[in-house]
Order: sequence, then structure tokens, then C-alpha cells
Amino acid sequence: MEKVFVIRYPEPPVPIPYSGRVSFGRAETSTIRLVELRVSRLHAFIEFRERRDQFVLLDLGSINGTALNGVKIQPTSEYPLKDRDKIRIASTVFTIRFVDDPRVIFNEFAQFNNKAQIVDTVVDVRMDSNVSTELGISGKLEHLCPIDLFQMLELGQKTGKLLIKTSTGTGSFTIYRGRIVAAAYGAAHGEKAVFDIIAFTKGLFAFIPQPESSIKERTTKSTTALLMEGCQLLDQQKSQGQSGSPPHI
Repeated sequence: MEKVFVIRYPEPPVPIPYSGRVSFGRAETSTIRLVELRVSRLHAFIEFRERRDQFVLLDLGSINGTALNGVKIQPTSEYPLKDRDKIRIASTVFTIRFVDDPRVIFNEFAQFNNKAQIVDTVVDVRMDSNVSTELGISGKLEHLCPIDLFQMLELGQKTGKLLIKTSTGTGSFTIYRGRIVAAAYGAAHGEKAVFDIIAFTKGLFAFIPQPESSIKERTTKSTTALLMEGCQLLDQQKSQGQSGSPPHI
């Protein structure tokens, strides 16, 4: 029987039981508590449906909604989940993982925590002459999407350079104590570069730590506030320009 986890780096993986449920919300009784104002007290939950042999996501009629793979789901309808699905609640993104051996998940978690991967195996650091070759973390956006990465760096108060490669270009984001202080992606700069990159779920990333003295702070806006604004724009774009929705049961 597969083991199922909900993941939000750098927090430890949360197993999803075949009996009971994993709940999301601001309430203290929530399995995963989120303290953002855009999160309802009882926001959403994941539960196993034995008769269908599926784990499903259900939004409990939250004020600001829940998105599955970038598409806002309908309240009180059940949506089946599969491996690497992305669930977004306010500015927080979770990844669903289905694995036969739970050690796979915990090994991945340990790798990110220990910064075990070498940056230049993924991103050619020569594309930015100001980037140090000091060891950092690197990987695929399928494992850590841009919102995951920005949140992880903010929580850890990290300083350095985040490089992201997608099918349409390369982005460079300067992080100072967890805040995004400079950003460029394609022809976009500043906040627009951040808004453009957060929609991607495929590509490569690398974060290279740098000394704080090497970075000049340029903004006072928190990363969380910036991501919330970007997520709101994504929601507007989805509602105005995309009629499709994830399949529900």
C-alpha cells in the first residue's frame, strides 16, 4: 500500500492517514495550521475515500478558496489527488507525494535540510558573474516550486542568490535575510519578475548562499506580502482567461 505525504519545505513531511483526515486552517485544532488572514478557520481537508480507493481534497467553503495545480476548486466538491499535485492555500503551496517506501520522502527532506546537493550540477553559475560557487541547494521545480522556495528562504532568513531556469528563460533573485530585494526574469524586473516566475512548476533551481555584506537591501516589503499579491494576480488570470478546472468527483 502506498504511503501518502503532504509536504511544505522546510517543514517535516506530514503523513496522510488512510483513516481520519489532514485538515488545513487557522484553527488550533487544524492538522496543518496556517496563520495567514486569507486562510479560513476551517479551510480544507484531505481524506481517503475507501469506496473509490482515492485520496481527495475538499474545500470547506473557505472565503478565499483553494487551488489545485493552479486552478481554483469548487467548494464542497471532492477532487482526487495524485503524486506531485500542488495545493495552494493563500500564499502557501503544498506538494502531495505518493511513495511505496516512505524513506524516499524523508531522504529528500534530509537532503534539502543538509544542503547536500551541489549547485553547479544543475545551473551553470557562469551565467551570473556575481554568484559565488559556494555549496547551496539545487533541484527541480517539480519538487520545490518557486513559491515553496521563496517561503523556505524567508522562513530560514537566508541571504544569497536564487537562480531558476524554465522553458522560457532564466531568472535571478537576490535574497537578503529571507526578503526578495532584487529580481529579474526574462525582460521583467522587480515585482513583475516574481509574479511571472511563481506560476512555473517545471524547471531547475539553485540557491547559492552569500554573505550579507555583499548585498545591498533595496526593499522593505516582506516575501509573504509579495507572494500573496502574486497569488491574487494568478487567481484573477485563471478566472478571466481559463475556463478549465481540475476533474472532480
